[in-house]
Amino acid sequence: MLVLVACGTKITEEDLKNLVFNDATFTYDGEVHSIYVENIYEDKGVVVTYSGNDTAKNPGTYTVTAMISYGDIKINKFALITIPKVKSVLTAPTEQIVYVSNELVNLEYSLDNEKQTVVILNENKIAVTNKEFSKLGTYQLELYAKPTSFYEESNHVFVTLKVVNSKFDVDFKNKTVVEDGTEQEILLNGELPSGYTVEYENNKGTA
Repeated sequence: MLVLVACGTKITEEDLKNLVFNDATFTYDGEVHSIYVENIYEDKGVVVTYSGNDTAKNPGTYTVTAMISYGDIKINKFALITIPKVKSVLTAPTEQIVYVSNELVNLEYSLDNEKQTVVILNENKIAVTNKEFSKLGTYQLELYAKPTSFYEESNHVFVTLKVVNSKFDVDFKNKTVVEDGTEQEILLNGELPSGYTVEYENNKGTA
């Protein structure tokens, strides 16, 4: 980009050196960002050209050179454009119970974008997949999303996963009662795992 300022009273090299050319930080939005020398004197024949001022689009740090000239006086100024990576947020319940019977376990979590891969670490900081949780037991896990060229590494979430056998010992049997005018019902025998409930239909009658 070329910036021209109308001719007027001569200025000195010190005047050019004192022109302001600041670094700038922009939020990533997919657009090209540029910076410019500030407060160029009015009514002076100053010419400013830029190098690297039309490349700052993706996350990263870009050096921009402002080449300032006035007659035989030529100076360069440098400034940085910084576009930080996008921050991502990972959420997950910290206590999870899953009931399985030789099945794969899917952890519950949510990431605010679809561009990153979620990593699951076991208590030894080794990356694992849901295949590791087919065995019953309690697992201490750490979850995070891997960084990419556009996204930062996400926050880390620590999860306690309990894998419980979905087979349990209960029964529901017929019941014979003596006719005495009282209300009767049949109840499930046995103990259900935490998280299970029972609902009955047509389960009450008068003997």
